[in-house]
Amino acid sequence: MSQDAQEADDSAKGQPPVDDDEGVATDGDGLEEDDRDAQDKTAGTEDDEDDDGDAQDSDDEADEADEADEADDADKEDEHASQEVSQGATDGDPDTQDSTLDAPTGDGPADPTPEATPIAATDQGPLPGSGPEAGVSEGAATEGQEAQDSEAIAEGTDAQSTDPDGDAGTMGDSSDGNASATDTLTEPSGDRAAPNDADDSERLTAFVDRPALPDPPEDPEEAPVPEGYGTPLDRADGTRVPSFDEGLGREQMKQGRIGDCAVIAVLGAVASERPEALREGLRETEDGNYEVSLHEARPKAGGDGFEPTGRRTVLTLTPDLPVFDHSPHKPAYADSTHTGVACGPIYEKALAGIDQTWGPERRDEWAQSIGSDGELPEGYARLAEGTVAWEQAEMLTQLTGEPSLLVDHPQGEQLMSDIRERLVDGKPVIVSTRLESDFANAPLPKDLQGGHAYEVTEVDDQGRVHLHNPWQTLHPEPLTQKEFRTFTDPTYITLE
Repeated sequence: MSQDAQEADDSAKGQPPVDDDEGVATDGDGLEEDDRDAQDKTAGTEDDEDDDGDAQDSDDEADEADEADEADDADKEDEHASQEVSQGATDGDPDTQDSTLDAPTGDGPADPTPEATPIAATDQGPLPGSGPEAGVSEGAATEGQEAQDSEAIAEGTDAQSTDPDGDAGTMGDSSDGNASATDTLTEPSGDRAAPNDADDSERLTAFVDRPALPDPPEDPEEAPVPEGYGTPLDRADGTRVPSFDEGLGREQMKQGRIGDCAVIAVLGAVASERPEALREGLRETEDGNYEVSLHEARPKAGGDGFEPTGRRTVLTLTPDLPVFDHSPHKPAYADSTHTGVACGPIYEKALAGIDQTWGPERRDEWAQSIGSDGELPEGYARLAEGTVAWEQAEMLTQLTGEPSLLVDHPQGEQLMSDIRERLVDGKPVIVSTRLESDFANAPLPKDLQGGHAYEVTEVDDQGRVHLHNPWQTLHPEPLTQKEFRTFTDPTYITLE
């Protein structure tokens, strides 16, 4: 299959296009920067490239290609390690080391996890929801589809149940798990119990080792799920991928092979607009684990967002991350190989494991939001189910400690002026697209993925909206106000 044909197939599954440069260096991967730059450019333009790559006629050939890529990675990593020794090498800080481990979530060979995120149910198949309830960002259902063959792990894609934007998390329909604006979800009541005097002495704590993974797909055509856990952040030279580097922004949050587009979109928005919040909330411990401190959040009385309780939720995480057997040196989900930093996969794991602190009331809220009355998935399996709008608002508060808002689209030109003003004030804005099923299963225009979560980065002088795709590729062309209203859910998520 030619590269163009492969990209078209990936797009149909809601996954980012296959990255052929699996062994190319990234900021922290231990490969040369020039190679990394070339790979990034390739990933950003895959949809437009006219690559006549060799067709692969059998699974055996695909396996051979994978082995060759991984061998190439190993050679480059050894070369990098020797370069470090000659330079006096690392600063003694594992966070400054390059990673010889490639993460399947992004540019690696098998990183598909785009998600569909209409405001109602973006991460798993379409979740009904309107207003604050709507907005699940790419869930599990479609995430499974985004995953590609073991040969090529597409960069973070989410497969949804009805969206072409499927994630690899819970294999299902092609959508990211986002629900369309017409779906109906139950939003939290707003009376969730909260501590009287929240202080550090009352903080919630949990030890997060290996959160549950999605079940393997029954359909062999669907994207695979990781076979287990590994330590892809540890490099062959004994160092570890750094949690952060000098810069921190949305480009360092790249979706992997699970349908959690909204999770990555929110992390990317916070990384760009509130980078200090992420830096302050994550530290590596002396025993080699990670500590992530989140703000406990509760629904506001008006039901239009969340507010911090003043209490912290402190999670201790092991460095173990989901991996595929054929690429144990690369995270299967949020990318670290091509971003060069570990904060993405670590925060993703924290948000997967936070359900260990949930009581019966919080679990009931989540069950109602996805319309489930049976056994509830946990960990990564839960993220693969999708994220409704109010969950996205909750994540914003948990990560920043600031009150969040679910904002219904106002009439007329006020929509564009309101969003522009929020962006000027440095407030993240997250939106979800509607599903293709809302348009007779026709593809959405301008490279929009159905049921997928995006960050709004700009409203330009012509009133067009610029969106950022958490796949770190296939960013849509700017949308007119009419297109924005037509193809996105009528609610966006931001901070007060």
